[in-house]
Amino acid sequence: MAEPILFYDGNCALCNNFIKIILKLGTQPSFYFAPLSGKTASEKIPAKYKTPSFDSIVLLMNNQIYTHHKAIFQIISCLPWPFRILLIGQLLPHKLLLNLYQWVAKNRFKWHKKLAICPVPPAKFRHQFIFD
Repeated sequence: MAEPILFYDGNCALCNNFIKIILKLGTQPSFYFAPLSGKTASEKIPAKYKTPSFDSIVLLMNNQIYTHHKAIFQIISCLPWPFRILLIGQLLPHKLLLNLYQWVAKNRFKWHKKLAICPVPPAKFRHQFIFD
């Protein structure tokens, strides 16, 4: 199966909006997307990332797993210029970035209603989605 794969919470409106932005801006290389609750995720993501308290997107890229803000910065590094300027955020302390990510993850359903079903992507991007 091709990489990179971004695993996300299919019922999260914030996650889905983030994916829409990635698709609109484009990345190099192109990303594939799969729900965290799917078969591909269960096969590709190590068990330590499947605990009930784990709350993060997961990026599989170059046979490495990235989570939380590290996944976000890996994604940003694949965006076109000038969006890569956001990589300057990596200069912030790791603990601050992790706390910020966890705060957003904890509050995402307060800000955006939980989706009943995972939205169907536009036809021109469907080949980038792994439905299983």
